[in-house]
Amino acid sequence: TIRCYSSTNLVDWKFEGDIASNGKNGWPGGGTWVARLGVVYNAKNNNYVLLSQQGSGAGKGSAVLFATSPSPTGPWTYKGYQKNLNTLGPDPSFSAGTGDMTVFYDYTTGKAYLIFNNDGVTDGIHTSQNAENTYPERDEQYVGVLNDDFTAVVEVHKMYDGKLLNLGREGGREANSMFTYGGWYYYASSALRGWNTSPTHYMAGKSPLGPFVDENGQANKTTEMKGSIGNFSHVSQVVGFTTMDPPVTPQAPLGQMVLEYGDRWSNIAGNG
Repeated sequence: TIRCYSSTNLVDWKFEGDIASNGKNGWPGGGTWVARLGVVYNAKNNNYVLLSQQGSGAGKGSAVLFATSPSPTGPWTYKGYQKNLNTLGPDPSFSAGTGDMTVFYDYTTGKAYLIFNNDGVTDGIHTSQNAENTYPERDEQYVGVLNDDFTAVVEVHKMYDGKLLNLGREGGREANSMFTYGGWYYYASSALRGWNTSPTHYMAGKSPLGPFVDENGQANKTTEMKGSIGNFSHVSQVVGFTTMDPPVTPQAPLGQMVLEYGDRWSNIAGNG
């Protein structure tokens, strides 16, 4: 079941209802799971588009689910799913399924993008189930260009390749997301820690399609965000960002404020 909540202050939340459930109102059943949901407004069609990972019912690996609605609270119409994104770019090496993902809307151009990593091991021999820590896993990060309706990925571009760093799983990245600030685009992610906390890594570029570099201008490398290292992103794993115009205060006198939000896996990881 997918649930919807609303808030005017990010502290007090109102339950708006269940917007989708397995096997109901045209949504897939059969044990299908969804994860890493994102919603974006499409001005061309005056509607909202939901994108998420879809598993099980889409077959082996995960796919990208699409749904549309005239309102954030529904009714949401399931539009299907898309697999095999590796066929849409010059690099077919990543697995047919997609890993952690979110949707990024560029207010300066009106275009939307899928921010995601490969799902599994790109070793070619090993799988996620039998790979040792010396083998790369979820080590490639991508940007997918969405069509004008935001209901299909039409291009895929690779932004990071952990295999080239020869770090094994330490070169892996998850929880991919993007925000823009001060004329730069920031591609953010967590380290590969499973259901646990991690510092937030980032790369920066002048376009949603890169090229992206770390804080020293080095390509294919990431920088850990200051303030996320000692407390592992406030005992969380990054999910995404919201950019807003804050009240004018001594702490935020001009410009925009960027808020990071995350998953807290305390009940599973036992760490908070």
